[in-house]
Amino acid sequence: MLILGSGGLALQLIDEFEKAFAEQLVFWNDSGPEENIITRKYPLISTDAGVKEHFEKNGPDFIIAIGGVHNREKLLARFESLGGSAQTFIASSASVSKYSTMEKGVLISTNAILEAGVSVGLATLINTSAVITHECTIGNYNEIAPMATFGGKAVTGDFVFIGLNATVLPKIRIGAHCTVGAGAVVAKDAASYTTIKGVPAK
Repeated sequence: MLILGSGGLALQLIDEFEKAFAEQLVFWNDSGPEENIITRKYPLISTDAGVKEHFEKNGPDFIIAIGGVHNREKLLARFESLGGSAQTFIASSASVSKYSTMEKGVLISTNAILEAGVSVGLATLINTSAVITHECTIGNYNEIAPMATFGGKAVTGDFVFIGLNATVLPKIRIGAHCTVGAGAVVAKDAASYTTIKGVPAK
């Protein structure tokens, strides 16, 4: 399996990747990563030609283990143009209802919870211990930081970042391209292209 990234998020999930793929892992990073556990142990690809060769020999599947709402969009498009097929990855410790749905390229990290009726858009990242309660709709290319919590039927647009330990109350709607600060409590709908922070969030 080709894992995009060899730093923070990939390190966070390395144990999960090894369990899922029996250590048959190859990592991609074209920005010269610092030496770490991954780069000492696993092959690293850094060029488009290397990616194409990998896909031809080993199959097209890849996982996006890099954060950033716009990064995830660009990586999905780039690696599909190289012949890849984005896969959804759900950590073994996550709890995901069989009545939830998700598009390709989603990554659900350790101890995250997705309840029944949750819908998750393209290449969205649900990070460690985030809680997405029933019937929420999470847009494309979102990043939900660790320990963020959504009340039932909350909705986000595309390219939304929800900060560490933020809370989105039930039925709240957050527009596209919004940023919600760490620890914020979102109690009112938010228009697109806004930054929201504080308790209650403004």
